[in-house]
Amino acid sequence: EENADMLERALLSLPFFSDTLICKSWKSGVEISPKGATKGEAIDFVKKYCGAHTSVGIGDYGNDLAMLRVADVPVCPANAIDEVKNICQMVLCHHTEGVIADLIERLS
Repeated sequence: EENADMLERALLSLPFFSDTLICKSWKSGVEISPKGATKGEAIDFVKKYCGAHTSVGIGDYGNDLAMLRVADVPVCPANAIDEVKNICQMVLCHHTEGVIADLIERLS
């Protein structure tokens, strides 16, 4: 986890990444994307251009926060970080225990 924190800080300090969204995607991973290309903006796009009426977002870490804030039904697995759990309507089973099946069962 410490290496991902160090990498995130190092990348954020570089001017090359000033127009880039950089956030941890798990304890040992860092996600790098162009600003304006978050998972939350993807949900907005799908709803606007594909006619989706209700969106369900499922995520577990900081890189999922934008998506979960925009989703009509934000959900997460039990192993999600606290910041994610605090904005979710449902906390499902651990991600290794069939979290998508758990979601489908609860939404049925």
